[in-house]
Amino acid sequence: KGLPAIAGHRAGLANGQNIARFVFEELKIPHLVVWGASLKNFSRPEDQVSGVLYLFKLQLRQQLWRKERARVHIRGVWGEFCSDRATHEMADMVEKKTSHYQEHHLTVLFGYNSALDIEQATQQLHNKGIRPTMELIRQHMWTAHLPKNVDLVVRTAVEGDPHDSEPFLSLERENSQLVNSAKCWPDFSAEDMRSAVVDFSSRERRMGL
Repeated sequence: KGLPAIAGHRAGLANGQNIARFVFEELKIPHLVVWGASLKNFSRPEDQVSGVLYLFKLQLRQQLWRKERARVHIRGVWGEFCSDRATHEMADMVEKKTSHYQEHHLTVLFGYNSALDIEQATQQLHNKGIRPTMELIRQHMWTAHLPKNVDLVVRTAVEGDPHDSEPFLSLERENSQLVNSAKCWPDFSAEDMRSAVVDFSSRERRMGL
């Protein structure tokens, strides 16, 4: 707080690395989805967008040298806002390098909202002359690799104002449990994540019944 926006993005990126490591190594959770940037985020001032894309490029470069055993999935339309070919190539390299890991999956949503995902999946089916069904739409979405139902959604920075800012995993959130945190993402610690999971584990899940 009180710092330039890019400083918050940088701190959030570093924290994301720590949270991912904790989720996979300590909590033994196989899937983690991080909403790195929504589609609306790319409508912010140009200096903020270019700064976020620069940090994204640095993160990709670091990822190529890391030894964490997690498959990385990068999903969204960020590429439409990024003219740097090297960033595109590194994103492809990261996905290819980690493609053989199956125990842990890190999904980074970047330039994403789920309404756009549903639309592009439906368009794929239309182009093939196939009548869309819910199951076929799921199979053609960017998030088709995720489990059908997401168990827990943690929303940060919602002090006194819990809300969704854009459509997020609309088809995957059926029966999801929600945890809201007043902390901003850069301040959301590994222990906060542990507390969220413990809270989730203590709940009775009725699945709408």
